[in-house]
Amino acid sequence: MTSTLFLSDAITALVAPDAYDPVHEAVRAPSLFSRKGQVKRSASTHLEALGRNDDVVACLPLGATNCQTLKVSAQIGRQVSHGDISDAVEVALSKAGAPGFAVVCAEPTEIQLDGEVIDGSAVGKPAGRLDMVVTAFLSPLNLLADLEKAAAQGGLKLKGVMAAEEALSASLGPDRQAVLLVDTWTTKLVVLAPDGVGGSVTVPIGSGHLALDLKLSFDLTDAAADKLAERFLLDRCSAADIEKVEVAAARLEELTSACCDAASTAELRFNEALLLGLPSSPRVVEAWAEAGAEVRAPGLRLPKTSPPLLTLIRGATKLAAGAVPRARAMALQLDVPPEPSGTVEWLKKNF
Repeated sequence: MTSTLFLSDAITALVAPDAYDPVHEAVRAPSLFSRKGQVKRSASTHLEALGRNDDVVACLPLGATNCQTLKVSAQIGRQVSHGDISDAVEVALSKAGAPGFAVVCAEPTEIQLDGEVIDGSAVGKPAGRLDMVVTAFLSPLNLLADLEKAAAQGGLKLKGVMAAEEALSASLGPDRQAVLLVDTWTTKLVVLAPDGVGGSVTVPIGSGHLALDLKLSFDLTDAAADKLAERFLLDRCSAADIEKVEVAAARLEELTSACCDAASTAELRFNEALLLGLPSSPRVVEAWAEAGAEVRAPGLRLPKTSPPLLTLIRGATKLAAGAVPRARAMALQLDVPPEPSGTVEWLKKNF
């Protein structure tokens, strides 16, 4: 059976396929990724320290995937079949991608029959014309190759990869809402749709940049900077910290503005979003409001030592086990045996 390897800027976690509570039962290690999103040289050592020799499906970190939205059309002239849907997705996949990137998952997020949006399945309904929006997620091939190599050196066999957006959708279920995911060095806005992920945008700023700015500006130790950044986010700084507050506030403003601007450019519209990765303190809520977004806490039940993003491992584990429907491209990737040369070579040939 296949285990789930959860990857983020802050943590690496491995979950066995028979885990009852993936968050609590995960075996943890430091992050495999540098501040710039590259696989560290020490990655294989961290994976080896997990003490397992499993086949794994990796849930990629936020900064490892880019979203691409594709539109395809087809003339039908009869009842829509499963083959029509599959063919449309294949056409979209043929248009997806960019030099040096692979499509790691893709799924239809909107289907129109003769100009009318269809809720639920379109199969069996008469139509003259089928229009479909397909959301695809791309990842750099060199990153996937480095990850596959590190996994092999650490005693694991990479059987497939999934985007964090897919894990989020599987964790929260089919609900139309927006979610802001804040990792250490990356922030991603994901807009969920009833049938999956409607789209996402990523900005290279995360919660760790607040502590880094404080460390560099005031010559603090890592521990002192982390503690001060936490106090700032919780709105617990004293009057003596006014200069430090100004530095942290500037970075928080940059994060919120960049994310909302990216969403506007990508035409991802939302009025309210769940906030995962930052506390929903008055200071944080106000910063997002000034950028044009209303945020609220998701109400997660996690151990205090767990990064909030680790909740995505629940959905990732379900996807890897096939307990919830998988996106078309990801289903192909996990169901078809990879080439002898590895998962990355298989991705190159198929997407």
